[in-house]
Amino acid sequence: MTKTIVRVADPHTAAIYLRISEDREGRKVGVKRQEMHCRAHAKRLGAKVVRVYCDNDISASAKSEKERPDYQRMLRDAEAGLFGMIIAYTTGRLTRDPRESEDQIDLARGYGTRFEFTHSPTVDLTTSAGRRMFRWMSANDTGEVEDIQERQSDRKQQLIADGQWTGGRRPFGYKSDGRRIKRSEQEAGLDAAKRLLAGDSARSIWGAWNEAGMTTTAGSPWDGSNFRQMILRPRNAGRVGKIPAGTKDFRKALEKLPKSQWKPMFAPDDRQAAEDLWVALAHKLADPARTTNPNRGRTSLTLSGSFLYRCWCGELERSGGTTAAGAPRYMCKAGHTRLAGPIDELVRAVVCARLDDQGVKLLPKTVDRAPIMEKLAMLEARAEEAAALFGDPESGYTAEQFKATNARLRPEIERLKRELAELSDGSALEGVADAPSPSRAFLAKTIERQRAIIGALVTVTILKAPRGRHAFDPETVEILPR
Repeated sequence: MTKTIVRVADPHTAAIYLRISEDREGRKVGVKRQEMHCRAHAKRLGAKVVRVYCDNDISASAKSEKERPDYQRMLRDAEAGLFGMIIAYTTGRLTRDPRESEDQIDLARGYGTRFEFTHSPTVDLTTSAGRRMFRWMSANDTGEVEDIQERQSDRKQQLIADGQWTGGRRPFGYKSDGRRIKRSEQEAGLDAAKRLLAGDSARSIWGAWNEAGMTTTAGSPWDGSNFRQMILRPRNAGRVGKIPAGTKDFRKALEKLPKSQWKPMFAPDDRQAAEDLWVALAHKLADPARTTNPNRGRTSLTLSGSFLYRCWCGELERSGGTTAAGAPRYMCKAGHTRLAGPIDELVRAVVCARLDDQGVKLLPKTVDRAPIMEKLAMLEARAEEAAALFGDPESGYTAEQFKATNARLRPEIERLKRELAELSDGSALEGVADAPSPSRAFLAKTIERQRAIIGALVTVTILKAPRGRHAFDPETVEILPR
């Protein structure tokens, strides 16, 4: 068969391609070892190495979604005639994707590129026999990868079912074995969860961690994404696995996951408390009201009442920008505006007075959750039984009966769930109402925490004020205790 080479580079010039699928330690030991073998092979062949390409910590299988930038660059350089030979450790280092094997065959036929391997047979891709052998080797590599992936997947599922750690980078809050608690990180994670429930923003927490030099276990700074992933791991509640996206009933979803062999980060000595805290936190962070408003300007960050106070017309107040003099304003959806400064000062003064006057009396009483949980479980069992009867055509259970049962059970189920969430919600007043000077502790908190405390203690309605320029009248702000 006639060879179809259109351009041939210097056959004595070589490029080395290096790759390793996983480099957890980031030390590149595997690719260094490959390079040593490839350079020795080039020397035996009398070839001069002119380029080295390396894709570290990237798979070459057909299922991999990661691009291999150096691999693609190498193909382009080969077409440009920068070298006439490519040396790799094995065919599997070069590719495990049959489609990519065809690209290499095209290089050999179109540009005369020669492929050499230190630990795989070398074949002549300019001949039909060589190409057949190369395709078989590629298909075999693909099959081996799929076998390995299936075994790994089965092994991982078994580990999850047994409550074991499936491996990977060290989890925050735990030592390198993924089981033993790392006390400093565990305390930081638990404190973060409690602060979130008390009303602090996630940004204020991970921002403070970054300032203090506390990084992720990968050594990276914290951001909104990796902080959220860490704080909402089922691992923190002593469970193994993942919560499906779009979950509404977080407790039910959590209870479906296997219990872990390690202690939960949120409460190492009390699994139920850890689960309660995790469920409350998941509901809190899933609340649409917590979503950052992209249109919110810098002004609203200093306003206590944005989306907390109400206007006399019934709408929630929000940041209304500033006056010509630069004073921040509140504005409702209907367009009613009021200067924010005097209102915030009044609200803070009322809250400070109540904190100093009542102190620890404001803290919620400890309530036994067990009876509530038992009643909830009983009602949910009844609801499931009704659903099963309705789904059985031989039961005679009608749609009207099912609807009536649901209408009776669902409101009580939802009420009990809310009650449990509130009991686990952590008090915004903890560390404030029981401080030596509650008002000072309140004023020292972040704006997010102050908002949570205000919302826990009072309702604020901004009443209609007389038209024209008037001095601020406290009577135009209704502040009622909760």
